Amino acid sequence: MNLKNTLASIGFTRDLPFFLMIVGLAVALRFYNLTGASIWSDEAFSLLFVTYSYSDIWVLSTVDVHPPLYYFILRAVMQGAGSDSLIWMRGFSAVVGVLNVILGMVLARLISTRRASLIAGLFLALLPIAVRYSQDVRMYALMGLLLTAATIALVCWVRDSARTGYLVIYVLLMGAGFYTHYFAVFCALSHWLYIVFLQFRKPGVNSYISAPAWWLANIAIALLFAPWLPSFINQTHNTWAIGWISEVTWYSLPSAIWRFLILEDAKDYQSVVYWMLPVVCWISGLAVLFNDKSKWSSQVLIAVCFFVPVLGGFLISLVKPLFVERYLFFSAVMLAVVMAVAVDKIKNAVLFVVSAMVFLSVEIFGLMNFYWGETTMNNPSRVQVDKMNELMLEYEQGRRPGDAIIVYDPYIFYAAIYYDKGRSRVLLYTPPTSDGRSGRPNGKGFSMPMDKYPESTYVDSFEGLIPPTRRVWWIANFEQAQRSAIRFPHNWRSVHQERKGDQILELYVICEANPITDVEVCE
Repeated sequence: MNLKNTLASIGFTRDLPFFLMIVGLAVALRFYNLTGASIWSDEAFSLLFVTYSYSDIWVLSTVDVHPPLYYFILRAVMQGAGSDSLIWMRGFSAVVGVLNVILGMVLARLISTRRASLIAGLFLALLPIAVRYSQDVRMYALMGLLLTAATIALVCWVRDSARTGYLVIYVLLMGAGFYTHYFAVFCALSHWLYIVFLQFRKPGVNSYISAPAWWLANIAIALLFAPWLPSFINQTHNTWAIGWISEVTWYSLPSAIWRFLILEDAKDYQSVVYWMLPVVCWISGLAVLFNDKSKWSSQVLIAVCFFVPVLGGFLISLVKPLFVERYLFFSAVMLAVVMAVAVDKIKNAVLFVVSAMVFLSVEIFGLMNFYWGETTMNNPSRVQVDKMNELMLEYEQGRRPGDAIIVYDPYIFYAAIYYDKGRSRVLLYTPPTSDGRSGRPNGKGFSMPMDKYPESTYVDSFEGLIPPTRRVWWIANFEQAQRSAIRFPHNWRSVHQERKGDQILELYVICEANPITDVEVCE
């Protein structure tokens, strides 16, 4: 079936020009300046991790906090492209992000009108958090794609439960979702709540909750995940790996909506403004939830998929902090679809246009934040602070064969490794802790990929470190280095310093005393 016939089968034929324009917009936004920003710590982790074999990725993931499927796929992309260049690594996420826009339109068309589908496509194409993580070497865009596709499969099965092929697809997609990110559980919970809702709200509709096929499908998903279950249980004990996540407050819920749409928590806004947007989104979601009188109440499903991940993540975080907006990526996708359906229901033409334009304006503002680097979605923020690409370029232009390069922070060590491309031997400064324990990585969590590096990679002390050229390059996060008050040997002389963003690059020359004149000589 060609593209036109495929679109015709879901009602897009008449809107083909608009459909193609929306897809083109999604492509443009996701590929614009794709490789411009420096990789941040988690991206660098991914890029280093996929240099391991598939079997090693499976084993080493057990001491990480995420399941391994994304890394498997990313390694396959790297092998297929024959390169770990960002155009391929980030490009994979960008392609996935575009597909997510298309699937969002398909979902909106299945549950609502042609107009709602086009609005959903436009909202999704411009959705800042979706654009942001479509340019990221992480699993969030893939998670959104898999769970959106699984939701479509569920809608199709509910409407034609005799076709068990939809459930087979559903099983594969949900299984892949669980192997991509554990927050897929909130998508599964949303689907279960919808099936239960149909049982009690729609007594005249088929009893899906008691359908053997539904139970078999969920058992199959559990069986698919079973090989990884021991590893998951092991990961739940890795509390040190999530110690960076802040505890939730009542502001976490409205701030999540803001981060979806402008990539900032908006806490410095006036109270009226701060609460207005989240409240409008919540009311729109509730309106979609309670006003769907159709036979299958499919709009109830997307509203539940919007609310449940956010609320579920919040409630769990009351016990163990796990509330991170990028983990809620699927909820953000469903927000765009919910808002499209809600706007489409507006009968007054003026109010319809105003509502759509206001939401689009907020998204455009969020995109401006993203492209101008004024966001705090990462820790630290991605563009304004992380400038490792520029510092490593300066190092490459100024280095001499035999120079030593030492990185202070393990969170930028991986980025230095990536940008160096094996041209140098990058070292990591690992001084003992204040209580005398080794400061070297323990091989767990974020430091897990460092198992491949020899002991000589670690510099516990500067004493005795004399490279052939007597030149040492030093890279660190500026404020962290300032707080640590690092003391370099007395005969190290700083001859060059460059600060970009939050990082600093310094070149030290190691002086030596002339045995005759006893005068220090620094070349």
